[in-house]
Amino acid sequence: MKSISGSGFRALDPEKTDKVFIYAATSPQSLAIAHGASSQSTVFVTAYEAFGPAGLEHSLESTGAKAIFVDQNLCPKVIWTLTSKALPCAGVVVYNYPPAGAAAADTKWTVDLLKLKETRPQLQVLSFTELREVGQSKIADPVPPGREDLCATGPPDTKGGSVAGLDSVIGDYPSPTDSFLVYLSLAHVLEFAFENSHLFWGVTVGYGGARMLFDYITPSGTPQKGDLRAFQPTFMVGVPAIWERIKKAILVKTNDAGLVESAASGHGRRPRRCGSHPDCRGQIDLTRSSSALLAKWLGLACEWNTGSVGSIPASLEMKLVDYPEAGYFSSNNPPRGEIWICGDSVVEGYCDNEEDTKSTIVPDGWLRTGEIGQWEPNGHLRIIDRKMILVKTLNGEYIALEKLESIYRLATLMANICIHISPQWAKPIAIVISSPPDLKQLATQHGPDSKAEISALTQQPDVVSDALQQLQQAAKEAGPNSIEVVEAVALVDDPEWSPQNASAPVSVSWVAFERCCPWS
Repeated sequence: MKSISGSGFRALDPEKTDKVFIYAATSPQSLAIAHGASSQSTVFVTAYEAFGPAGLEHSLESTGAKAIFVDQNLCPKVIWTLTSKALPCAGVVVYNYPPAGAAAADTKWTVDLLKLKETRPQLQVLSFTELREVGQSKIADPVPPGREDLCATGPPDTKGGSVAGLDSVIGDYPSPTDSFLVYLSLAHVLEFAFENSHLFWGVTVGYGGARMLFDYITPSGTPQKGDLRAFQPTFMVGVPAIWERIKKAILVKTNDAGLVESAASGHGRRPRRCGSHPDCRGQIDLTRSSSALLAKWLGLACEWNTGSVGSIPASLEMKLVDYPEAGYFSSNNPPRGEIWICGDSVVEGYCDNEEDTKSTIVPDGWLRTGEIGQWEPNGHLRIIDRKMILVKTLNGEYIALEKLESIYRLATLMANICIHISPQWAKPIAIVISSPPDLKQLATQHGPDSKAEISALTQQPDVVSDALQQLQQAAKEAGPNSIEVVEAVALVDDPEWSPQNASAPVSVSWVAFERCCPWS
């Protein structure tokens, strides 16, 4: 199939070996750029739109991309990086349409573009529309890929593994009557693979945003339907944090409606989902009880067992290797250890990164996953921990941060949470972004101060005490070890944590320490 955007890139830069760097949110335009690059057998590189300047600079320098596709709202980062850093890359910059509801012209970024052109006069800067016009005037024949050409996001996977995995997970489930909600970044290989697969099957595809999945209120105070209610998809893919948010939203609504009605109303009455990570048992059980069909993605066949990744396919070898630092040994009963895998479908290495390749893949081909696994009596493998998220406490015990955050995030008050652990402390503390409506409702129990600003409410002792009780109750219901129960909580009024926000958890940890750790 001939591609207009691919023809545009070929006309602007005839070298087949160059890379196209996609730094944009998931959208029809970003997918068209990916397809256009593929039509010319040009490698496209994806970057999460949440990347800050440092991450963007590292990605551009590592890949040496000659063309960049960027969302308009992300242009300032690209402009700053290209004007302030001596990067020997990028001959073409293509910017996307403005976001929905945004003004077509923004004076500041227009001035920034002019500055970029002055700094790098050899750089070609044009809009997505202009790229299509160039492509329409010079349609290029497709360039078929070779057997080993890459078409992947992140560290290169083998194409055979991706295709085989998709077929075993999806099979004949989708049909043209289904709908698929796209909201994860194009840089997420699971989202990209399923987005393309659903287009191939004729499924209706809708584009949304992770922050707008549920009903929300705009800055002007106008209530808006969330993407789930507005589009009502029958398919979506997600990660644990998304399933936790969905579960939390359903549990809140069950006070007013039946569980099946509440769960189905936002998922097209025929809810289906696919996860990119082993789910908590509670998430799977909740989905199953609301008549949802669950497919678990790990490149394996569909398994109807909670808590494990399923049986091991014949094309792979897996073994558990001792991790003595945390007390995991293959001699345990049941056997436990770091999961090592080997086989033709396993990644061969990191792109142009020999150091990480050597640290991840041993000479005889075994890949160290960093995941801690346990063999189940039925031969299935269960992931129970992860090396990189284990933190040592004052008493020498290891605590898994990701596990605790998934437990405490279900508390009503939580919008987001960071579990903070130090070798100087016996127990963890929680740094919490609270949900403003829930915070105000909680504050009404303590008198007229409930009308105070959010920043003031987060420091009221009674409110903080109630928040701590909520967290400890969530821990009691989930049943973690006593050393995993938070001892104190700090409420912060940041709207979100991101690379663009200077109040990320690392920078607020000292404030939290002083605020909620009387033993310091």
